[in-house]
Amino acid sequence: MYIFRNYKHSKHIRITVRPDRTVLITKPYFVSKQRAELFVQSQNKWIQEQLHTHEKNQNFDIGIHSHEHYLLHKEKAKMLIKSKIERWNKTYNYSFKEIRIKNMTTRWGSCSTKGNLNFNYKLIFLSDELIDYVVVHELCHLKEFNHSEKFWKLIEQSIPDFKKVKKELQKVK
Repeated sequence: MYIFRNYKHSKHIRITVRPDRTVLITKPYFVSKQRAELFVQSQNKWIQEQLHTHEKNQNFDIGIHSHEHYLLHKEKAKMLIKSKIERWNKTYNYSFKEIRIKNMTTRWGSCSTKGNLNFNYKLIFLSDELIDYVVVHELCHLKEFNHSEKFWKLIEQSIPDFKKVKKELQKVK
């Protein structure tokens, strides 16, 4: 099922395949629906791959878990994330203030300017490779609070194939 949406701030046509297998087409107002449909047809192979990925991951949907689900898994997530931080921070030796586990709807992690590391409890449902990437990503923000070339070089020290892992993580959302 395709859903078309017009956004006045959009500059390009964008396709999003949601975990519920809905395909959202975001387009600028100046692009006709026919032109957007042609673009969607040209991207059919990619859309099918995304739908297949979501089908494989249908047992886990990042957006639908309740507060009770969060409370049930929060401590397990905190223990896992702390152990991952201990492991990876041996490479970087960065100081930070707190590790917080949250019920985030759109992010896997974040790093505050105060040095707090925040992680989505739902990380525990992902592979170790993906969890490691998120932990290393947030640790590197303690040194480089941006996504500059220096930042990606820091990540590459620990995760040489980070581009591949990053793409895999994006498929889960």
